[in-house]
Amino acid sequence: MARRPQKSAAGVPETAIEQPPMTYIANPVTVAHQTPKTRDEIAIRDAVRARLAIIESAIVEFVAEKTSEGFTLAEIDELYAVELPLMLGYHVDGGRVRASYDGQVVERAGQIATSFGKFVATSRRPPRVNFATRSGAG
Repeated sequence: MARRPQKSAAGVPETAIEQPPMTYIANPVTVAHQTPKTRDEIAIRDAVRARLAIIESAIVEFVAEKTSEGFTLAEIDELYAVELPLMLGYHVDGGRVRASYDGQVVERAGQIATSFGKFVATSRRPPRVNFATRSGAG
């Protein structure tokens, strides 16, 4: 005869995993160009550089995608902007520095085009504008 599975006690709260405290850097680009003096400063600088490299490659990928769709660089610049947080956050997790700095490309009209943090594209193609046939001075 098979045994019945034991029921767990209802209402027992699960223990939450405590996250290390976040530290914030107001200017991550400055940190990326610093010459660190300690191992901790080297780790922070390397984590900042890694996050900035991810954002840079996402922007390059976004521009390449839009140019393959037929947009010129001038049109991309006119239609989209990059939004970045004011500060970069990081915490030390088991001796490793974990940086959190996500940006996004947005349509200048306000609709989100691409989020670097999740690398999720949610854009629709904006209406094409033929600048060559536009009349009047801009």
